[in-house]
Amino acid sequence: MRQPRSVSVLAPALVFTGYRINRSHGIYLHGKFVTLPRSGLCLLIQMVLARANSVTGYLRADPVAMWRLRLALANAVGPDRVKALIETGGRAEYRVTIPCAAFKTQIGVMRCFRELVDLEMISKKDLARLRRRCRAMKSV
Repeated sequence: MRQPRSVSVLAPALVFTGYRINRSHGIYLHGKFVTLPRSGLCLLIQMVLARANSVTGYLRADPVAMWRLRLALANAVGPDRVKALIETGGRAEYRVTIPCAAFKTQIGVMRCFRELVDLEMISKKDLARLRRRCRAMKSV
């Protein structure tokens, strides 16, 4: 299997892909390829959707699941960048710090991300919401 290439400087900070490697799912975060377990990717998707669809943007989530997600991201890009990306609210509430107005420039969705609908990781409705709000990308 070919190695995913690095992302250019003009790429969004977060890019959702449909890449799957050894039971993990790939995203790009600040130009680095990061693999996440299914639960971590689903949690990240839900945080982006919560930010887009609610007033405060907070999502109630299991703290252990959030700790695992943050750890996986920090291993790739460092803890400071993860702290800058994921904010903690009150008891077990979390949100992505990217404002909704910046989704088109800061969050990308690749075409192959659609394959995750068939794997029941994301609904067609949620995929449509992401595609409407985020930058559509052919490749990175």
